[in-house]
Amino acid sequence: MTIFKPEKKSKLNIVTFILSAVLLSLVFAWLNVYNRQVNASHDEKALAKELQDLKVKNAELDNTLHDFFSPSKAKEFADERGLTEENYPKFLEIAKGI
Repeated sequence: MTIFKPEKKSKLNIVTFILSAVLLSLVFAWLNVYNRQVNASHDEKALAKELQDLKVKNAELDNTLHDFFSPSKAKEFADERGLTEENYPKFLEIAKGI
């Protein structure tokens, strides 16, 4: 009866194992890069939508601010409170030379 005993440390087995490990590492690295790219793309779309919403809100606040300080609103505000417009208003002044 013949018994075959394979060589315990074949160079071909070592090379195959190393190449398989490198290939497996590259596959996992590629999957990681792909996942990060997809996540970045989704984050970019979400941020673009949020930016657009903030631009709309900013425009609405800008319109509200301009409406609040418009001359017609200022006149209406003054009339409601009984304020009068002075031609030569006197402001607080700091005395010079003290």
